[in-house]
Amino acid sequence: MRTNLLCKCGATVKVTKQQANSTVQCLSCLGRVLIPPEKVLVSLRAFHRDRRLRIFGMIVLGLCATLAAVTGIYAQSERDRLLADVPATVREQIRKTRQVIAHTENERRINGGSPESDARLLSLRDLLMDLESPQFQNREDAAGVEIKEVTSVFAAVDADQRTDTTNAWLAGALAAEVGEALQYAFIAGAGGLFLLLILLSARISSHRHRIITHEKQTHSKILNP
Repeated sequence: MRTNLLCKCGATVKVTKQQANSTVQCLSCLGRVLIPPEKVLVSLRAFHRDRRLRIFGMIVLGLCATLAAVTGIYAQSERDRLLADVPATVREQIRKTRQVIAHTENERRINGGSPESDARLLSLRDLLMDLESPQFQNREDAAGVEIKEVTSVFAAVDADQRTDTTNAWLAGALAAEVGEALQYAFIAGAGGLFLLLILLSARISSHRHRIITHEKQTHSKILNP
């Protein structure tokens, strides 16, 4: 693997570790370039590699932070929209549930059954009571409700008994949940990258110190400013 050295003329000279402790001619100024020991060459190569990794890591860190902000804004705006839509969605679902209850009661009576003791009807009536909860009836009260609480009520409605509005609301709730999960994932990724960049910066400083120490001892410039 080749390592880049800096000539006095400013040109870059590529050398290998097998050329350590020797000289090589610069193709730009035809001067001789002193090649440092193998240990310094290794540090120089690691310095350039880690510096490129740090730049790449900073770009990814910025991307993670941006995506965390975007997904967070999306999730919050979607939650606000969903909570504002709760009263209208609940009203439609209440009408549909009442229709299902009335239809089921008629069926039970026609078949000679007792609507009062029918398990399915009891379940529908319990669902209706949940839907008719006062906190779902206006925007001000609904704004203080947890999304998961409303989702659990809507999810309790059988799929074939949900209105299109209820299905759309549940889809929006799922999208908001995914957005929130992505936000946390990007935040965690950004935090992990930040820690890695700190360690990488420490490695770069260590490499730089070793190279500069060699430069001071030999009075030769091998590190780009």
